[in-house]
Amino acid sequence: MTAPSDLLDVTLSARLEALRAEGRFKEEVVITGRQSAEPRTVNGPMLNFRANNYLGLATHPAVLDGAIGEETRAGQLASAIRRRGVMVVAFSHPVVSRGKARIRVQTSAEHSQSDLETVVTAFRAAAEEL
Repeated sequence: MTAPSDLLDVTLSARLEALRAEGRFKEEVVITGRQSAEPRTVNGPMLNFRANNYLGLATHPAVLDGAIGEETRAGQLASAIRRRGVMVVAFSHPVVSRGKARIRVQTSAEHSQSDLETVVTAFRAAAEEL
């Protein structure tokens, strides 16, 4: 007889694999240094465009939303951008209205022109990938 905990493990493992196959599984980025425009992570340095108001910019006009619409696509796009070394976050329902999913990008004074060009390149390449 299968123990309930074994059944749960099998069920959750199958669900996680399905999410990975659908491109909807989010790998967390572990930051090993201070929060900044270019934090150190366990995967090496990354550009941070998803900081949680570390410079008080959450309500600043430079906080840009990239409207995507469909929730699954927004998550897939955010994952593809993160794979290119740029930290962004996808917002979907209930944070925003259904059909209004988006990629949140927060710029700061610490980001250089080169950083901005890198994020644009990452967005374009990720969009082409999908």
